[in-house]
Amino acid sequence: MIVLNKSKALLLSLLVACQTYAGVTGKVQVIDAAGLPVPDAVVYLEVIDSGLASPDTAAIVDQIDKQFVPRITVVQTGTRIDFPNRDSVSHHVYSFANPNSFELPLYKGEAKPSVHFDHAGLVTLGCNIHDSMLGYILVVDSPHFAVTDHDGMAEIAWAAKLTVDAPVRVWSPDLANGNVLIAKVGDIEGATGDSPLQLAVNVLQTGTASIADSSLSWDEY
Repeated sequence: MIVLNKSKALLLSLLVACQTYAGVTGKVQVIDAAGLPVPDAVVYLEVIDSGLASPDTAAIVDQIDKQFVPRITVVQTGTRIDFPNRDSVSHHVYSFANPNSFELPLYKGEAKPSVHFDHAGLVTLGCNIHDSMLGYILVVDSPHFAVTDHDGMAEIAWAAKLTVDAPVRVWSPDLANGNVLIAKVGDIEGATGDSPLQLAVNVLQTGTASIADSSLSWDEY
């Protein structure tokens, strides 16, 4: 029989705990029906845990060249987001999303306070001055998410204690069927960059945004 002293027993228990709750990663590639990569798609694990702490740092959605940058943002419920205006013209940022509606009246620079997003859901961003500006924030009840790159690739990390049956969802404003339940955590566990799990989605035919006649010209503000 092997007898451990208290210090060795404590060390062993810590090692076991680390192995039990070590981080796990999985890599996915979102593709369309033709097998082409889908960039700027949100991939997230649907985990609802009221015990999760709210993020203590603010996310940022910039305004550059009359565009929201990034166009697609995903955050955990309870996150604050800053909307700095780095253009030389004023913007009036707003969203009608219920219950995440907000308005930041005409401003330049970084003078406006952060917006706190306490409810899960989609927030579509617009500018009351430049109608061609369009951005999206997806607020999710989970800290496990990523946005695909230009190759449709995304890597997600989660705790090993997460159930393998936890749903994996894909969302993009360009998807024909919206917020798609497409896999389970067990499907992507261990998937790597050399062998990612491919997630096929149906993509809408997208058009070109136009500036409405009511919009003011670039130099008027």
